[in-house]
Amino acid sequence: MSTMDASRVLLLRELLASTSWVERTRGFARTMRSSTHDPGGLLLVGTPDEEPWHLAAHLDDESRLTGIGQLKPTLVRYQPPADAPPHLSVTLQRLEAARRGETVLVVAETQAPEGLLQRAWDARRTGATVLALDTGDHELESVAHELEEPVEIAGRRQSYVAVKNYCYDPSLAPPGKSVVGSGTSTDWPYWEPLIADRPAYEAEKEKIATLYREQIERFYPGFAATIEMTDVATPWTFARYTGNWKGSMEGWLYTPATGIKQLPCVLPGLGSFYMVGQWISPGGGLPAGLMTGRNVSKRIARDAGIRWKLDQGAG
Repeated sequence: MSTMDASRVLLLRELLASTSWVERTRGFARTMRSSTHDPGGLLLVGTPDEEPWHLAAHLDDESRLTGIGQLKPTLVRYQPPADAPPHLSVTLQRLEAARRGETVLVVAETQAPEGLLQRAWDARRTGATVLALDTGDHELESVAHELEEPVEIAGRRQSYVAVKNYCYDPSLAPPGKSVVGSGTSTDWPYWEPLIADRPAYEAEKEKIATLYREQIERFYPGFAATIEMTDVATPWTFARYTGNWKGSMEGWLYTPATGIKQLPCVLPGLGSFYMVGQWISPGGGLPAGLMTGRNVSKRIARDAGIRWKLDQGAG
């Protein structure tokens, strides 16, 4: 198997920088990650003639290397062989069981068959997020949770709206009610001049709240009428409450140069110091941050000459 040429990746990135492809890809990835709650909940399905094996392998590698279980795909197949192993024997019936917190990702180089479209619609009605990679299949695109026209949110053009219903956590809202979250990444320089102008800052937040309300209403008619309270958090909000650099909710971005290489957890000349958390793990996030704690505990044991062993019975 040949390796990826980093220089070619950088060249391709530069060529695409002036287009909307990079930002749309980021938006798609954020939606796919946030709309899937549990490992195995990303249901990947193609057409009868083309099954997305290559994409399934990439997602599986990404999940394994980053520790993000939600990205591990379940490959859904039309007619798996009788002797196929269990993880390659998942049929279209799995789409019929799709539920809220799961994502159906349809990959169709040709027109999606009617049976697949119907199952995607059914999955959407039961609360699953439906995403599509296609070549202009209007019927498939009408099912997917993609905006008809990109919208601008805090200076960035967005093509997707990710929605998460926290109804599974009764501690977040009074009985019979729920918290629904939706968001995207924005840039600190966009907000910095607004921080000193409170009326402009509040107006921008209200503008964003209205935009999200309208876009979600398109997919879930009647949603707007049920809203009792709205709150908009910005990078400044995160900076005020957490002190995190420029309101960053995650650590360093992946780049072709760094890949998934971990940063040092020690500092030269500072003894008995070890750092854990998302700032030593590109990509960041809670799973990656927790993994650094495990790795650093191994480093401490090694430095102390102690044999490291995971206590399976702990907790």
